Amino acid sequence: MKEKRLIIPGADGGAYVAPRSATEPAVIVSASGHVHIHTAAPAKCEDCGALEELRPYGPGGKNVCFNCMMKDPEGARERFYQQFK
Repeated sequence: MKEKRLIIPGADGGAYVAPRSATEPAVIVSASGHVHIHTAAPAKCEDCGALEELRPYGPGGKNVCFNCMMKDPEGARERFYQQFK
């Protein structure tokens, strides 16, 4: 039997599909049909300690928030592209 998902209708005609666990992404479908996948739950930034959505683009692969990532935009860009090499 398939596990049921919590679907919350949005005021604009879209919907929010809640994740089943902390490791599963949340999905938002806009009224226009665009799908937005939120893949990371907020966590503590390894540089500043802020509770934010993190990405592994900090120095040495640290998980950092957007503000810390943008302290070195060129380095973050290079670390991003390394994932595809």
